[in-house]
Amino acid sequence: MYEGVKVEFRTELHARWSVFFDHLRVPWAYEPVTFYDSQGSPRTPAFWLPEQRIWFAAELEAPVWWGRFAMAAEGSDYWSGGWGEEADSCLPVEVPEEWKGRTLLAEGPFFPDDTPGINSWGQPAPWRGPWRFHEALGMCTYNDAPYQWTMCPQCGSFGAEFWGYAERLRCGCLDDREHRKVVNSSDERLLAAYRAAQLEQWHADFTDLHATVLRPTVREALVHQPGAAAAREVRGRVPVTRRAAAPGTVARGGWGGQRGPGDAVFGVPGVRVRAVRRTAGSCGRCCVPDVRAGRPAH
Repeated sequence: MYEGVKVEFRTELHARWSVFFDHLRVPWAYEPVTFYDSQGSPRTPAFWLPEQRIWFAAELEAPVWWGRFAMAAEGSDYWSGGWGEEADSCLPVEVPEEWKGRTLLAEGPFFPDDTPGINSWGQPAPWRGPWRFHEALGMCTYNDAPYQWTMCPQCGSFGAEFWGYAERLRCGCLDDREHRKVVNSSDERLLAAYRAAQLEQWHADFTDLHATVLRPTVREALVHQPGAAAAREVRGRVPVTRRAAAPGTVARGGWGGQRGPGDAVFGVPGVRVRAVRRTAGSCGRCCVPDVRAGRPAH
C-alpha cells in the first residue's frame, strides 16, 4: 500500500534524509514536537524515528542547544561540556519521559554516498565508507562518536551503533561470542538507500548539490506504509485538543489542516500535511495531532 504525501522541509538536507528512511521503510516523523527550556526558548529536533526511539538531526553545524537537548533526551544528569562555550551557557531542556531516546547528530554539508567501507584486503573499514567525508566519520550521540546506520544481516533490523556494529542492535541476533565487531554499515540495502537519496533532485536550476543543501524543500512522493503499529504507538502518546494534556505539554490544533502557524504535524512515515488529512486506507497510517512539549500548560 502506498500513499501520496507532500512534506515541507526546512532544508534540502532534511528532505534527502527522508528519502533514505523511506527507501528502507523506516517510519519517521518530521519536527513532531517542540521542546522548551526554562525561559520558553523553543528547541525543535528534526526527525523522530518511533520504532528505534531515535531523535535525529542533520545540520551544517550543531545547533547551540543540541547538547542540552541530547543530555535531557538520553536521560543523563551529567553535562559533559564538550559542546562549546555557547552550549555551556544554554539552559537545560525539559524532555518528558515518553519522548526520551537516543540522539544522533550528523554535522556537515555532506550526505553519505554509496561507497562501501572496505579496505585493500577486503575487510570492513567503516572509515572508508559512506561517512568518510564527515569530520566525525559518522553521527554523534550526546557523548560518543562515531555512530553509523547499520542493519542486522540476519533479520534486517535497522538502527545506529558505534562504527555500525550490528551485534549491538536491539534484535540481539548476533549477541553471542561468535559475533564481535560485526561492521555492517555498508550493507547493500543501506548503500542503495544512500544512492536513492543522492539521486533525488528538487531544485533543477542548481547543478551543485552543496549549493542547495539549506534551501527549503517540498517533497511529494508515494510512501510505502505497511501497517499501523508505529502510528498507533505515536498517536496514543500525543495529547490532542479536547483531551487532557500530559503534564508539561500544550496541545495545539488538531488533525492535519487544522494546525496553527509553526505547529508541526506527525507523519508516520513523515506526513506533514498543509491542507488536508490524507486518507490512510487499509494501511491504517495517517496524520496524528500536533503537540508542543516541555512548556508549562496555562
